[in-house]
Amino acid sequence: MSDTQIRGLTQIKDGSIPISKLSDLRVTAGTGLNANYAAGKFRNDNVIVSVSASSIAVTDDATNYIEVNGSGTVSANIVGFTTGRLPLAIVVAASAAITTVTDSRTWLELAQGEVGPTGPTGPTGPTGPTGPIGETGPIGETGPIGETGPIGETGPIGETGPVGATGPVGETGPVGPTGATGPTGPIGETGPVGPTGATGPIGPTGATGPTGPDIDFVDHETPTGDINGSNKDFVIANTPVSGSVVVFLNGLRQDPTNDYTFATLTISFVEAPIAGDKIRVTYRY
Repeated sequence: MSDTQIRGLTQIKDGSIPISKLSDLRVTAGTGLNANYAAGKFRNDNVIVSVSASSIAVTDDATNYIEVNGSGTVSANIVGFTTGRLPLAIVVAASAAITTVTDSRTWLELAQGEVGPTGPTGPTGPTGPTGPIGETGPIGETGPIGETGPIGETGPIGETGPVGATGPVGETGPVGPTGATGPTGPIGETGPVGPTGATGPIGPTGATGPTGPDIDFVDHETPTGDINGSNKDFVIANTPVSGSVVVFLNGLRQDPTNDYTFATLTISFVEAPIAGDKIRVTYRY
């Protein structure tokens, strides 16, 4: 077989040759950590992409994967060949030099000349005769069915005694006519109301009770004390009757346990009123 170089491709005659004999995009070791690649073409779908000869740096002390993308850019990485890119070579580098180059190109990824027309399909050979089907063996005879044994006789049914005669039904007498409803009697008159009895005498007047204590009322007194957000104690003017003090803050009645305490004349709030609050006190004394 002879090989002829045409535009960097190898023309194939009388059979096939190794991919390594093709020069398109072939990767070889260059100087130091540079890998050289030849110019070439490949087909990306229906577009022929051309790549110019150049070189690419590889990573030292690693296995490098050199590939080309669909637009003709050659690149290298140390992870593996990338999906959608054409593999070119696996390059191993060590001690600042390339030690091996393994060609990873494939036939189907290189640009080829135009494909010649497909030759005519040869005639289909005759179909061989179908062999005879073997005879089906005879079906064995079915054995005889055994005789059914005789059914035993049914015993006689005892005689039914005679039914006694039913006596005759007596005649039903006729229904008598319904009598007429009598008239409703008149309602009697209401009797007269009796005379009202005489009013009894008025009882004697009871004794006068004792005079209650002299009590005064104070409504909405403003106690003394600074309203500044820190002072909690406020003093009223009079000693009140026990249990009569009612305190209002901004119009809201305060709870004597949860909101304030009271001792003598002093109201002590749990939380100090703030500037602008209004305190009013109602009580008896």
